[in-house]
Amino acid sequence: MTARPATRFVARFIGDFNLLEPDAVARVFDRRTSCAWAIHPEAFDVLPAPPGEGADGLWVEASVTDLRVHGPVLRYLVLARGIALKVDALNRPSAVAPHRDGQVWLRLDLAGMHEIA
Repeated sequence: MTARPATRFVARFIGDFNLLEPDAVARVFDRRTSCAWAIHPEAFDVLPAPPGEGADGLWVEASVTDLRVHGPVLRYLVLARGIALKVDALNRPSAVAPHRDGQVWLRLDLAGMHEIA
């Protein structure tokens, strides 16, 4: 149930999803949907540059509003086309660690996104 919430209530109750309503999905990812999307923060890859030709996943440029270290995890708070998102990445030497107001590219792994009623 917690990995794939079936309803908005469950996604909010367990609390650590990016819950995007259909209009926000369209704004951020240029995708039309009739369902909300619940996205795990770790479903994103954080990269310093735009994707190359033929890159898989959904991509969006974002600005970092805050960066928090939670032990082995970096929690990025970002704005993507005006929508606030939480993004988690492992805290390792190769991790992208921009300063506040830095620009990053996010790749959404669709396996970490769940449509909900």
